[in-house]
Parts: sequence; structure tokens; C-alpha cells
Amino acid sequence: MLKFLNISDKLIVHTKKLAEMLEKTGISNEKIIVIPIGTPKGKILNKKECKKRLGMGNKKVLTIFGFVHENKGHDLVIKILPKFSKEVVLLIAGGPRIKEHENYYNYLKEIASSLGVSDRIKFLNFVKEENLPIIFNATDIAIFPYRWIVASAALHLALGYRIPTITSDLDYFKEMKNEYDCIELFEKDNKGDLREKIQKLLSDKNRREYFKRKCDEFYRKTNWEIVAEKHRNLYLELICGHHDEIYTEKRQKERIDWLKNNSKGRTIEIGCATGFVTNYVGADVGVDLREDRILLANIKYPHIKFIKCDASQLPFSDNSFDTVLLPDILEHAPFQIALKILKEAFRVCRLQILITLPNASREGWNEDSVLGGKNPEHLWAPTKEKVAELLKGYYYEAELSSDEAFHLIKILK
Repeated sequence: MLKFLNISDKLIVHTKKLAEMLEKTGISNEKIIVIPIGTPKGKILNKKECKKRLGMGNKKVLTIFGFVHENKGHDLVIKILPKFSKEVVLLIAGGPRIKEHENYYNYLKEIASSLGVSDRIKFLNFVKEENLPIIFNATDIAIFPYRWIVASAALHLALGYRIPTITSDLDYFKEMKNEYDCIELFEKDNKGDLREKIQKLLSDKNRREYFKRKCDEFYRKTNWEIVAEKHRNLYLELICGHHDEIYTEKRQKERIDWLKNNSKGRTIEIGCATGFVTNYVGADVGVDLREDRILLANIKYPHIKFIKCDASQLPFSDNSFDTVLLPDILEHAPFQIALKILKEAFRVCRLQILITLPNASREGWNEDSVLGGKNPEHLWAPTKEKVAELLKGYYYEAELSSDEAFHLIKILK
């Protein structure tokens, strides 16, 4: 398992507690992404009709949904059921998942019989998906009296139907309570506390309505569209291979600050990748050759226009932009193509072109670590001589960054 965890670029977990557990094994928290289980939207039906279909009339229906296992704590609810009015009934919507769990399932029926409440409990065994709306709409309070759990998709189902819900105070449920306040907690295995919480919720309509509103909020934050979008964005970031964290480095920060401070008017970035620099400098348009990067940029910064195109054939008319940015992009193209890109940038530029390039003439430059196998995207070394060749024929101002890591070039038109 540790080998698997360490070779992974990112690890998705459903809870903060699981993230903490991974960190304790030595996994970097930068690799761990918390994305909740998705919440499906419940189909709301007439409650009275659903109760009638289940033969429960006007009863108050408590429901435990999911596979039956001793860790799920069904016996706690059965044992306190005699303490409630006969108007309160229990629906066990689920059966044993495997043969080994059948003993507990039969034990629940024995308890019900010994306590004289068999007629107040309906065992439904496995519930088909098409019948879920009937089960959940008939429910007044959902109960998850678990003794142990890591995460619960069944709980998300119940909350998707806006059902007031009581759970044990396990870490997963505590986390959900703290973040969304959409459930009521009771002390694990404490029958007295569970009975008290059920009774209070049954008698307090305002409290039930409060939880229904909180369920709506929970759904808006954890529905499948939101969860799918988080997964998609994470996958795109990995595929794009361009991480915004690099811009927190001191030398990179100086470089992009220079771009920001010198940009003016309508601005375009050529080679925008996933859009961080475009957004940081306040540019209006970003272009890149890679469709995946443009897709992610449009998702991250919807207020900016991002376009997939070839930098040597820009789809803009002459003098379309006051400022054109070429930040650390020209060395990613063969030198002859870089010349064409610069010429095209000059065509669409009205005032100035801002260029940054790594300084291949600085002390400590190691061509083997920058060109070729270790960075196959760098195709030529921007030495002072090569930069002069690149800029031949243009009027420009050039300087080096404070640590001489970058050429900072301004071409004036």
C-alpha cells in the first residue's frame, strides 16, 4: 500500500480524517486532495402516498438504510423502540450483503420478537434503486447508529432527499456536522442519548425544517456535478503538467511581477498554459497550442478569454493589442519557429512586446539539466548571443533579473 501511495501523483480521499491518516504515514499533504462523496438529488414524492404504499399509514417512520451489519448498530434502535409511542415505527431498508452477516440480521428479528415490537418493524431486505424514492419519501427521520465507518454513501443518499438525520458521533459524522451542520449527533452506543435525540427531533418541527434547509445547502456543495468538476479539474492539472506552485518561487515571482508592472492597455499572453500568468498580470486574452491547458484555463479563469491556436499564426488583426507577452515561451519552440512567433507577436502588437527568457549565459547554467532529456520542452539555450540574434531588427530594451536568472526584454514598436 505504501508503494502505491508513494508512486501516485495525487491521492483523493473523502474526509479530512483520512487525509490526516495518510500524512501520518509520511505522505506529503501536497499530494492529498479531499473531495467529498457525491450527493445524488432525491426525487421528492408525496409523503402520505409513500407511507401508504409501504403499509405505514400515518405512522412516524424511522429508517435505517443500507446493508445490515453489526457495525451499523441496528440493534440499538430496536432496543429503544418500545420506549416510543406505538405511532413510531422502524423501517430497516437493507439486508445482509454476504452470508456471514445473516446471523446478525436474524438476531435483529429475534430482538424485535422478544421485545414485542415485530409488528412495528418492517424488514425490506435489499431495496432496488427504482424503489428508493418511495423509501426515503416515507421517512420522517433517518438514523445511522453506526459503531464504525470510514465514509457513508448511504448518508449522502438520505441527505439528498432532505431527510432530518441522526448519526452516531464517529469522526466522519463529526466532520460532516462541523462543516455542514446538516445532521444531529448522538453518543455512539448510548441508547439513552439516541432515544432522547429521536424524541426531540420528532417533537420539534422547527428543528426538522432547519435540517431540511441544511440538507439543501449540503446538496449544493456536494452534488455530483460539483464533485465531478473537482475530479475533472484535478485530472486536467495532472495532464497539463503545469503547476502554479512554481510562481511562488522568489525568482519566478520577480519575473511575473516585471510583466505585471510593465503591461499596459489591452494585453495578450502567448503560451498561456493554464492561465496563471494571464490572470496575474490582468491580461485580456491568453493563447496556447494545447487544448487541455486551454480547457483548464477557461475553467479556472472564466472572466478571461482563452483560445487554442498556433502562436506563429495568430487569429487577430494587426495592432490588436497594446501589450503582447511572451513569458518563457520562445525557448520551447525551435529557434526558427521562435523567430516566426516573435514576428507574429510584433504584427498584432500596437505598443510593446514583453519577453522573458531563462539566461543561459549565467554562472552555474547547466545545459544538460535544461536541454534534452531532463527538460525536453526546452529546444535551444537563450545565451546572450542567441538572444541578440533573436532580437535582430527590433528596437528593444533588455535587462537581467536581480539574480541574473532571466532575460527581461521590452520590444517597443
